[in-house]
Amino acid sequence: MYTTGCGNSASKAAKLSNTALSVPAAPTAITITPLITNVCNNRVYRYSAPSLPVASTTAGEATGWLWELTGSLSEFATIDSGDEGSQKIVVSFTSNAAAATGDSIKLTYLSLCGNSKAKASKLTNAKLSAPAAPASVTIQTVSDVCGARVYRYIAPSPLPAATTTTGVATGYLWTSPTGTVGGTFTLDSGLTSGRIIRYRYSSNAAAGIGDSIRVRYTSGCGNGAVKAQKLSNLAKVCLTSGTPITSRVASTSVETATLNVYPNPNNGTFMVSAKTSTTAKSTATIQIIDMLGKVVAQVNAQNNNGTINTNINNSNLKNGVYTVRIMVGNDIKTVKMVVKK
Repeated sequence: MYTTGCGNSASKAAKLSNTALSVPAAPTAITITPLITNVCNNRVYRYSAPSLPVASTTAGEATGWLWELTGSLSEFATIDSGDEGSQKIVVSFTSNAAAATGDSIKLTYLSLCGNSKAKASKLTNAKLSAPAAPASVTIQTVSDVCGARVYRYIAPSPLPAATTTTGVATGYLWTSPTGTVGGTFTLDSGLTSGRIIRYRYSSNAAAGIGDSIRVRYTSGCGNGAVKAQKLSNLAKVCLTSGTPITSRVASTSVETATLNVYPNPNNGTFMVSAKTSTTAKSTATIQIIDMLGKVVAQVNAQNNNGTINTNINNSNLKNGVYTVRIMVGNDIKTVKMVVKK
């Protein structure tokens, strides 16, 4: 209206031209880029949003982004870079499960008119399982001494790499030998988590059904399938006290030989007394053998009409159990001896 000294004029009314402004439309797409997919408990993906849309005659200008993870996998998700309001975020998952119904990444635009509708894309995580079983186990004989046979077991190397469905292997896990012969084992060297391990067996029997050694790979996805390999132990015929029969032994004369070591235990100084069926004047060989089957000392003694008596003084013997073996003619005899200093 106008104003005058005579008063205000009549009014002119014009309708406002404001049109309704709605929230931006939903994002058109979410780009999912796998970064690490084969490391158990640490799978990493990058999620990228489109650029912010400008205002239109009907929709307000978008001012930012808002991300949301839904479903069971979201409980195992951590944002490694970016944040919920970034255009790009990198997310790591500690779950090895496959994405299921409801496992999605959602994106919304922010604006002063309110938030847009959400764009949802299903997560692409595939199931990641433990490694397959090792292909084989190499078995090597280390020592073939009666009552103390030692075998080395070697797992394949290198560790298998990851595949699209299995995680990378991180180590080994041995299971103690099983079965009748396997049940007589003691760990000789190595660790159950190492690539190479050695076991000692007190049994001289052949490996039978159920006598096996087992190994599997470990990984962040759990332990892999087991590779079971039958033990290679063959039957070993041994004399009393654990000495193998050799070509020098006559089975008819073994029973006629006697062998005594005293004192027993001792500190490395002891007396060997033996009687054999070989009465002719000859030389007897006396050996001291450790638990690995190694001859650590050897002396000769005179056989006088089937009787041998000799003193042995060996300060180099360490504490432990040894086998004393005497051989003369066709006779061979052994006894166990304990050195304790």
